[in-house]
Amino acid sequence: MDINEAVTEEQVKENKELIIDQFIKYCNSKDINNAYNLLSDDCKNEVFKNIETFNNNYIKVNFKEQRLYSKEKYYGNTYKVQLYNNGLSTGNQEESLSEDYYTIVEQNNENKLNISSFVKSENIERTTNVNNLKVNIIKKLVYMEYEIYEFNITNLTQNPLLLDTKQKTRTMYLLDKNDVKYYATGHEVADTLLKIMPNATNKIRIKYIKELKTNSARKAVFEDIVLNYLENSNNNQKTKIEVNI
Repeated sequence: MDINEAVTEEQVKENKELIIDQFIKYCNSKDINNAYNLLSDDCKNEVFKNIETFNNNYIKVNFKEQRLYSKEKYYGNTYKVQLYNNGLSTGNQEESLSEDYYTIVEQNNENKLNISSFVKSENIERTTNVNNLKVNIIKKLVYMEYEIYEFNITNLTQNPLLLDTKQKTRTMYLLDKNDVKYYATGHEVADTLLKIMPNATNKIRIKYIKELKTNSARKAVFEDIVLNYLENSNNNQKTKIEVNI
């Protein structure tokens, strides 16, 4: 690669990063509308559903006063952004530091931002039929330290089904290509969603502890399913299913 090509690549990188500079400039000046408009639709839908939420939960928390900042590339299009107090303007010489991760994404041929450690939303739309269950993986939401998978799960039997008994903590997980397990926070899923009536479909979101830099998941595993769920019974038959992602 010659010098001109290297310079061109660096210029492209710098131009791409300008959205981070512009976003923080808007936040510092309390230009809430323009700052909010730099967020991607996915970030708005999943993290800040309206401008009031963005103002209350992000601007008022992170930009109570003017902030200095630094940014460095972390992984892919994700940047680690550190925000500092400007001691000269506030008179407070004690350095206050907060950290966030911004991801630059393309939307309608424009750069937009995902913030608050939200990285991306990825549609999957993969359906598997196994053990009289139809499991449709709709999408996944990627954050810095976890992923959320959205499932539509249909009970094709004539009996109530329980997706997980919650008697153990490591019965729902993702598997990567090296069979590393990323466990779900199953306690966060409502019991009413885990119980699926005959011929019914439940939409369920399950959160898995999985850092951004780890391998992609290849399977979702449920190993504590009760196929014919009878409450207060000790004879419930259990099964395990694996669903390709």
